[in-house]
This record gives sequence, C-alpha cells and structure tokens, in this order.
Amino acid sequence: MKQMILFMIMLALSFVDAETTSIFLSHNDYSCVWEDGGGGYNADSAERGYRLATNILKYGARGKTTVTVGQVIHGGDWDCDPGSLTNIVNGVNSRTTTGFAQSSGAINLETTTLASIDVLFLWGHSFSLSSAAITKLRYYLDQGTVLFIDDCNATPDTNGFSPSVSSMIASMYGQSMTNIRTNHPIFSSFYPIDGTNSGITGSGYGNQNFQYPLRALEVIAPNAPEPSSVICLMLGIVALGLGFKKRLA
Repeated sequence: MKQMILFMIMLALSFVDAETTSIFLSHNDYSCVWEDGGGGYNADSAERGYRLATNILKYGARGKTTVTVGQVIHGGDWDCDPGSLTNIVNGVNSRTTTGFAQSSGAINLETTTLASIDVLFLWGHSFSLSSAAITKLRYYLDQGTVLFIDDCNATPDTNGFSPSVSSMIASMYGQSMTNIRTNHPIFSSFYPIDGTNSGITGSGYGNQNFQYPLRALEVIAPNAPEPSSVICLMLGIVALGLGFKKRLA
C-alpha cells in the first residue's frame, strides 16, 4: 500500500510539471548578441547571452536528449538579426553536447506543424500576428512549447513591439507577464544563474547595454488539473491508505 501511495503522488507531481506553459519576454536585445556571435560585444556580454540561451534550450527540452528550435515569422521585422538562430544552435551545442540543439529555421505559424518544435524564438522592433497564427500559437504553447520573445528596441513598454506582444499574450491567457520569479528553473537548467541579478556581473544575465529583468507567464494547460486539485487528490490518496491500514490493524 505504501508503495502504491508513493507512486500515485510521484505520478501526480510529474504530471503537473509536464503540463505548464512558459512564455518569456526579454528587453535586453539578446538577439543582437546572438547575431553578432559575441564579436561586437565584450566577452562578458557574449557569454551571458549564450549561457542564457543554453538554459532556455535545456529548459525547453524538458529532460529530452535533443531540443528543436524555430524562429517565428511575424508581420514586423522578424528577421532583423539574421544568423541569430544558427548561432544559438552552434553556441549551445559547443557548451553542451554536439547535436543537442537542432534548428527548424523560420516558422510560418499558419502553415507549419509545430509538434516537433520545443522552443520558439520571436524578436524584432515591430510586431503583428494574424488571428489564425495566434490561435495556432496558443494551441502549441498549451502542449508545452516554450516561447522566448526578445524586444530588439530594448525599451520596455514604450515602443511598438513590446506593447503589441504583451497585449497579444494578455488576450490569449487573460493574464499579463510579470517579472520572472527568481527561482525559476530557467536559471538552473544548465548554468547556475542568479535570478535576482539582471546585471552584467559574474552571476547575472544582463549585457553591457541592457540589464532589464526577464518577464514571464506560466499557465496550467487546459487539459491539466490545477495544482490545488492535484494536492487534494494526493491528500485523499494518503487518507485512503491510512484508513485502509487502520481497518486491517
């Protein structure tokens, strides 16, 4: 009986972890660092950018030995930093295992099946997305795809890109993105990064030009129970087991 109770608890907990959707928003213009390959930035900026990229992909892999990434095509200047996605894949593979990160290239949300894509990147200075593309994006986010958005203007809430993206996310989920919790797994999925430090110090994740905290939105997917429901289920299982044990005594 003890073994069965423990198994049910572990199963319920793993189910909750697997069913969360995470959306990240950066105002640090990492895509410029990734496009440049680090050459135009100081060594600290380049390393911070690639360490964060590594953690993003490790987080998005959700324990798998490989991760597939893609870049969202949208109505703004979606390819303002050409080469960034390729450099991300190469940079992450050089820091982890060759072949860990794989690229599906540019993704048209309306025509591309995203089932095999673990992490989507989206950046630019301006932004728009059709209602059909938004609907499809929401579907795959609910299945566990991770979306990392990078504002190339690096000016939170005061340009066309950031408000447009934030408005889209709010309309999709009825919630607004907030500063990321400092103990989020993205800060420990591969490299240890201080979640309280968006500066360019040894343990931070900023760069020489921009040092804004990340924002995020975590949503329980529609086909998963709320955590409170799972907790109640676990408590019920434990109570049932204890009651059964007492009856046998």
